[in-house]
Amino acid sequence: MANYPFEFELRLIYEIVQNQLNVTYQVHNPAANQLWFSVGGHPAFHVPFDKEGTYNDYTLNFNKEEELWRWPLS
Repeated sequence: MANYPFEFELRLIYEIVQNQLNVTYQVHNPAANQLWFSVGGHPAFHVPFDKEGTYNDYTLNFNKEEELWRWPLS
């Protein structure tokens, strides 16, 4: 509470479905007052997964292009 004066619950849900990784962030505010927050995801993957492959055997592909939205905090 000394560094962030709000009570909150943060849940990160990771699901592997076939060959894709789904990540969901859930933020819950248990209080009546307004909760200011920002979630920044910085995923990392330890590859190769086995001794057979190399780093260059892996790619990270997205199913579509999306516009980047940023909301600076002040």
